[in-house]
Amino acid sequence: MEFRVIAEEELPFKGEKDRDWLWCMEHATFRHKEACEFIIHITHELDDEDGEPYWKTTLKEMEKGKVSATLRKLFKDAAEARASALLVYS
Repeated sequence: MEFRVIAEEELPFKGEKDRDWLWCMEHATFRHKEACEFIIHITHELDDEDGEPYWKTTLKEMEKGKVSATLRKLFKDAAEARASALLVYS
């Protein structure tokens, strides 16, 4: 049996054209559009290409996708706290 820690934080979205909303709709492991809830998986295993934890690659992808500094910080803080996922909701 495995126990997982999920970090949870409110993140006000500014409608369906919001960059955070769009990124979550495309990349979140779980999406509940009507409830404005998204679960973003955090992978701690090492990336084969650069040897860093894979979540750092996800963080770089978030930056490229122009995700807000707020969502990037939530993701980074959750990853550094060893959470296995981040649940954001509005």
